[in-house]
Amino acid sequence: MLSLNLYNMEKGKVLTKLAELAFKGELTDQFPNDIGRILYPSRKVSQTHHCCVYKEREISREFANLGMGKKPDGSPADGKQLVYICEAACDGCDIHKVRITDSCRLCLARNCQRACRFDAVYMGENKMHINYDKCKGCGMCAKSCSYSAIIQSERPCRKSCPTGALKHINNEIAYIEESECINCGQCQANCPFGAISEVSCMTKVIAQILSDDQVIAMVAPAIQGQIEGAKLPQIFKAIKALGFDDVYEVSLGADLTTIYEAEEAKEKIKENGAITTSCCPAFLQLIKLHYPEIYEKYTSSTISPMLMLARVLRKKYPKAKLVFIGPCVAKKYEFKLPKAQGYMDHVLSFEELYAMFKAKNIDPLEFSCEEEFMHGSKEGRGYCFSSGVASSIVEYLKQNGEDASFIKPVSASGALECNECLKKLAKGELNGNLLEGMMCIGGCTSGPVSLGAPPIFTKVANKKENIAIQDTKISDVHSKLDTNLLNPSYEKKNDF
Repeated sequence: MLSLNLYNMEKGKVLTKLAELAFKGELTDQFPNDIGRILYPSRKVSQTHHCCVYKEREISREFANLGMGKKPDGSPADGKQLVYICEAACDGCDIHKVRITDSCRLCLARNCQRACRFDAVYMGENKMHINYDKCKGCGMCAKSCSYSAIIQSERPCRKSCPTGALKHINNEIAYIEESECINCGQCQANCPFGAISEVSCMTKVIAQILSDDQVIAMVAPAIQGQIEGAKLPQIFKAIKALGFDDVYEVSLGADLTTIYEAEEAKEKIKENGAITTSCCPAFLQLIKLHYPEIYEKYTSSTISPMLMLARVLRKKYPKAKLVFIGPCVAKKYEFKLPKAQGYMDHVLSFEELYAMFKAKNIDPLEFSCEEEFMHGSKEGRGYCFSSGVASSIVEYLKQNGEDASFIKPVSASGALECNECLKKLAKGELNGNLLEGMMCIGGCTSGPVSLGAPPIFTKVANKKENIAIQDTKISDVHSKLDTNLLNPSYEKKNDF
């Protein structure tokens, strides 16, 4: 039985119990109200993470609502917004951005007091203090302190948000401005209290597995290394043991994206001087929201690996339910877009997959390592790492006997670098002509709903396991999949 505990403990407990009841056909709408007492039956709980058992129960209820496809409060989540704050868990951050520490020497200069333009700094008995009713958080006091006794700290959720969508009510409970949110999940990944999570469709997938529907899994290459010791054939067999009818590597879709995006790169670089890649849906939404001119002029119209493979499989399985499994919250947003309609049915996270394994007592390590599944190239599998898309395009051109020296790739890893590179591109100052952006630092392997395996583990696993397919060429995907009728692009004007 899997014993790993690589994701949010409270969320993990709820998802596992949710999956367990769903597989048994015993799940009811009452579950969110019951889960608290199931997990915490006694008021005398010695190992609660919060102040009391009642808070634990409320947090569990909010996670349960999200797990059943609703908002944390139980109301319908029927829009494009997927990431929400669990308010019961959002109370652990210090609400003050500027604080005077015990390092204060109560010096005679009192530069902090003189620097404050709002008369918020005053002298106490042992150190200086801040009147937070007056403080504006400008940080001038901190800059002026000779002893560095005043610190500035941003809440990790707010600091990680690339668009400023993460805000606070009266400087306390966090909330998300939906019109500014790109569902990247960075706030979720960086919240140290596990107070931010996304809407799940896990119970819908389980219901379809239990029905007569044919259900096909499409697994992101970032799964390599996520479950220590488990190789891809073992993980895929474990997924089939859950009840999926077949399993495909999304590296096949990545190879298709490489082929079509390489051709588009040649055209766009010749016409406009640059291109931005289309692999990361959160990166695309960031561009569309804040850099609309770049979106129209430079952004590739080639669809992502997930949608590439989905369009091929839709022809092969016209009535099947296609389920993408990956480490990315933004993919749950992407499959709701017009370009995905009619192709994709659901998106599961690695966290949800892990909960399903736990619920069914399935351990991937118990399966054989014999290869039985169609695979893409090692470059396709490398899409999950920063610079993987760009290097794959260059490698494809070389494999095709073309000169790739005209491509000068720039890889932006994480929200900060993505914003910086886009600003440079807008000003014509980018030191390159193919901008690959990934909102997660290091790439998809560090996605907010991965199992938290250190990137070095996933890289080692990726490199070691991919030795067996090192001779596979990117163009081999055409002989493996029926790609004759594939439409690899979409009209961006129809996107939202």
